[in-house]
Amino acid sequence: MTALKNEENHELRVSVLTGAVEPSRLVVLSQTQLATRKMQELQEQQKQKFFKEQVIVNEPVPLISKSKKGEEVLLIRPNDLQLIQDAEVAW
Repeated sequence: MTALKNEENHELRVSVLTGAVEPSRLVVLSQTQLATRKMQELQEQQKQKFFKEQVIVNEPVPLISKSKKGEEVLLIRPNDLQLIQDAEVAW
């Protein structure tokens, strides 16, 4: 197993040698569980970053409409915004 041979994965090697993790259990551990602590932290950071970027906003978005009469602020709900984007694609 490359995870056991990895010099940076000292924790896993020690846990197997001390009996904290039985060798038969190694085959059912996930890739994340076999990874080094540093890699686990990096994966968690990437997952959190991805989650923050994928959050859907359900609050109204202000849209400023300019005309001869002046500026008017419209509050557009996300569903309305999707309709506007679909209409722009149709053109």
